[in-house]
Amino acid sequence: MLASSTNSGNTDEYFRKWVDQSGYYRVLVYAYSGSHQHDTYQLKVSQGTAPTSLEESPAAGGAVTEQGSAFFSPLPTPTTPMAPASFSSPLPTPSAPAPAGWVFFDADGRGQWQPLDGQRQTASAAQPLADFSAVVGFGCELLDIFPSPDGRYLAAQVNCEWGGTVLLADLSRGQVTRLAGALGQESIFLDWQPGDEPRMAVRAEPTGNGGVYLVNPRTLEVERLPVPGETYDVAFSPDGRQVLFAVTEGLGRGSELWVMNRDGSGARPLLREPQHIVALPCWSPDGRQVAYIRMADNEVPFTVGELWVMDENGARMLSGRADAGHGYAPAWSPDGRAIAFVVRENAADRDADVAAGRLESNIYLAEVASGRVQAVTRFKRALVEEPVWTADGRGLVFVAGSGGEVDGWQVEVSSGTAQRITRGAGVRFVAGLPGAGR
Repeated sequence: MLASSTNSGNTDEYFRKWVDQSGYYRVLVYAYSGSHQHDTYQLKVSQGTAPTSLEESPAAGGAVTEQGSAFFSPLPTPTTPMAPASFSSPLPTPSAPAPAGWVFFDADGRGQWQPLDGQRQTASAAQPLADFSAVVGFGCELLDIFPSPDGRYLAAQVNCEWGGTVLLADLSRGQVTRLAGALGQESIFLDWQPGDEPRMAVRAEPTGNGGVYLVNPRTLEVERLPVPGETYDVAFSPDGRQVLFAVTEGLGRGSELWVMNRDGSGARPLLREPQHIVALPCWSPDGRQVAYIRMADNEVPFTVGELWVMDENGARMLSGRADAGHGYAPAWSPDGRAIAFVVRENAADRDADVAAGRLESNIYLAEVASGRVQAVTRFKRALVEEPVWTADGRGLVFVAGSGGEVDGWQVEVSSGTAQRITRGAGVRFVAGLPGAGR
């Protein structure tokens, strides 16, 4: 049962539920007792288990192109800014350097750094990097990792029984910090703002009313980003001067995508989707295009969605088979000519709509100019997760697994040849530090 009432009085309660892009159920409880009040809660989605076999096969693919259109609407009125959340609670972890290399984390939150040489080949054995297990092992699970643009910091999204929290590892000083770590206070990582001193964009919900904050990872000083309270996603342009932000008023209300300058000026609408959620928007490397996942605005947690791309001439669909609900973002190639994304192969499996572990997936590539879409990996009955480009644009690094055996892989885009780069390490997440990938 997703939700139930513990009310023993005369107050009537009405439940509405939906799934946001971080993989949580959100439950909106309306309580009527002479006045209208409501609170928002989050419930964890079970991750289930992976499929049972993993095979390699050559790449194959076809072409998909479909035209779409954009709509516009008024900007939601921002709510009164709440007091900034308190970001504290340092946790010890071994100090580690952060030069170019791949970062791998297991499900327990233990990280390894695989250094690369000048030719971006493995330079030496993997070394310990950061350890989030002090938090992950006590009623929490690691959901994803996000290295800063300069490679000095690593943010980790953790889902706990009481809600989400962000962990921050300073890779140069060897310190881990929990953001908004007090019980009942949530924090959700959204993006890094690039620049000489990167900032984290974090949605903090200490009282149930959300706000998006920019957090200095060195000082933990915070600044509220001037976006509406209904904002659930933000993405900074490559130069850090503009911000995409997506808003929704809840299940069945659709969503909107806006862009503004970093200081909040010049806000203008890009998309209005009355029956869809615009998820995981991301800028092209040159800042001229935006890719995003469009998914139906309904209660299905792990639905099939669509990959779209938008520029000054409008929006168009590149694929109608993109996985939606698991939080796999589109990945632009370094030259901006292609987008790698995760496709759900078992689209007809209704159990996969509600059980995260039933997903069977592969990585596909969409050529932006032509609209041609083709498979890059062809694993059978396996979970293949969000890819990371190598810096030269020739390969993709990703995590794939089946039957509990999960490893890091690398595939050559031109040939579809895939090879394991870890064995028996229980890898769940991969990211590239500067020089390794983007």
